[in-house]
Amino acid sequence: GRPRTYEESFEQGGAIRTYLTVKFPLRDESGQAFAACAVATEVTALRQMQEELRSTAERLELALAAARLG
Repeated sequence: GRPRTYEESFEQGGAIRTYLTVKFPLRDESGQAFAACAVATEVTALRQMQEELRSTAERLELALAAARLG
């Protein structure tokens, strides 16, 4: 198969952590898969910042719309 990327969340130490995980087969010289491999990168803080940015942009849009009405 081809590499696949997943976003996965798990509880760790009482908090939910989010990871981007790439899963892919390891192949021998002939191209045959002999093992599976995964590499995970924690993106919890990135996802939190993205949500804060989305929320801030939404509030800004509401404020600008209210200013145009007034």
